[in-house]
Amino acid sequence: MNRFNVPAGHNQRGFTLIELLIAMALTVLIGAMSYRFLDTALAVSEQGTDVLQQVNTIERVWLLLAADLQHASARHAAKPATGVDALAMTDVLAHGRPALLSQGGASLFLPSILQRPGAQLWLVRTGWSNPLQQQRSELQRVAYRVVDGELFRDYWPERNQRLTDAPAGSLRLLQGVESLSFRFLPVGVLPGEDTWSREWPPVLGADAAAPGEDLHPVDELAARLPAAVEVQLQSGSFGTVNRIFLLAGAR
Repeated sequence: MNRFNVPAGHNQRGFTLIELLIAMALTVLIGAMSYRFLDTALAVSEQGTDVLQQVNTIERVWLLLAADLQHASARHAAKPATGVDALAMTDVLAHGRPALLSQGGASLFLPSILQRPGAQLWLVRTGWSNPLQQQRSELQRVAYRVVDGELFRDYWPERNQRLTDAPAGSLRLLQGVESLSFRFLPVGVLPGEDTWSREWPPVLGADAAAPGEDLHPVDELAARLPAAVEVQLQSGSFGTVNRIFLLAGAR
């Protein structure tokens, strides 16, 4: 036995340089592969989070549209208490005051009527929640518009104000919107490709009643709410999506 208690004749041997280099290379390779797997997992997780957020965002749009349309009031567009009546500058009053307005309805240019760029749909809804018990009506005016690929929901408390008054608030609901369009099914009409109108009030024929005369049955439909509204939304993320909403206030 020597001084280090190593048996005589036993050769002590360590790692060679080549073995150390191989071990280091394997360690680096394992680390690189682990980092790549971790980076891929994080990227997939972020992508999944983005998709989920987009789904939640568009689902919020459908929920708001459903609430507004299903609570749409059959109350005709009120004549303003003061100021100019924007509808009086059009031909739509010849068929009664409508309860819902769309872009192009009865040849209306809705953005000009509301003085809101990109306006596509206007209505008055009931059931506006009032948790603070404020002194206000439960009726709320709502308008949907698309500007530069962004979908907005404007809203006003109903005070028989002018249609051109600025909204109390505006919510940006969705980005990347390529188009938003509506179709309307009149009350008492069976759904079919030729029974849906792309405008509300619908453009009426030459047999429409003149002001002061009894309304033609078709004109009476124009002054009401439609029975159903089909909404088509096209975006870069989800393509084209269609939904149909029934209006409980239609009669």
